Amino acid sequence: MAAFDISVDEKKYKMFFDRSSVRKFEEIGGNLSDMKEKMFLTTDRLFYVGLQKFHPQISFSEAQELSDKSIQEFGINNVYSPLMESFMAVFTEAGSNATTGKSFLVSKNAKA
Repeated sequence: MAAFDISVDEKKYKMFFDRSSVRKFEEIGGNLSDMKEKMFLTTDRLFYVGLQKFHPQISFSEAQELSDKSIQEFGINNVYSPLMESFMAVFTEAGSNATTGKSFLVSKNAKA
């Protein structure tokens, strides 16, 4: 979960996705099953939640404007794909105990 910079309208913005971003995405109506079918709305939402850590003053409508400008400048596939990859990495990155050998599941008991 690393921060990354984007360029929109010749300005740099820092984005970041983590579990809080995922929660915020869901809170504002985002849904993982809709992501491919609603690319533009998903991109708007990803802009908003991705900008919140370093640019909390940016409103959803301002994030939408930035999303539109970036899509106009770079095309939807060049904007949507990297945002999606960064957002989805939140689900696959291991926690801090991944290298210690600790396990969330303590024991498997077939009988409940």
